[in-house]
Amino acid sequence: MDLSRAGSGSLSIGARTRRELRRLRRRASQITAEQGPAGILAGALRWLQRMLPRTAGSRHLVWRLLRLRIGRETALTVAFLDMDQLTQVDRLQGRAAADRLLRVMVARVKHVLGPRDRVFRYGGDEYVCLFPGIGTQAATGLLEQARREFAADTGARFSFGIVEATPADSAFTLMKRAELTLFAGRARERAGKPA
Repeated sequence: MDLSRAGSGSLSIGARTRRELRRLRRRASQITAEQGPAGILAGALRWLQRMLPRTAGSRHLVWRLLRLRIGRETALTVAFLDMDQLTQVDRLQGRAAADRLLRVMVARVKHVLGPRDRVFRYGGDEYVCLFPGIGTQAATGLLEQARREFAADTGARFSFGIVEATPADSAFTLMKRAELTLFAGRARERAGKPA
């Protein structure tokens, strides 16, 4: 990629990339002619799956976003969960204690989830919950219940950021919005304001 004008905010695509884009457009036209729009949708799903970590959870997220985009899903709410003070637990009580807390947190979250909802590990002590078909208010209520049960069982706590997907969202932007909501909520709690 030629980044000769990167400082001005515009991006120049190199000749090799333009050839590849033309090849992809021809292939998309060919697939549409052979298989119709469903073939393009299936191809887009395969491509998106390659762009995300290859986990069942991320594939499920992509699938739900595609269903939302084509109107087969009424709503999709995504929550980004993070264990509070896990590094401190790890340092003071050991890795086994930290792992035990994570397992209890996930068990409490799974306990309140519905049959279509999913929870999967994003990385480290971060997890993602998918709530297809419900809005942020209902999903927040479920996670608040899980947080209360978790605190009663362990004395520890987890934070979450929650957002509702739009048809324009990609998996990456949706995850980033949920993560930023988590950080904003933590900042409000530190400032003494209600989250």
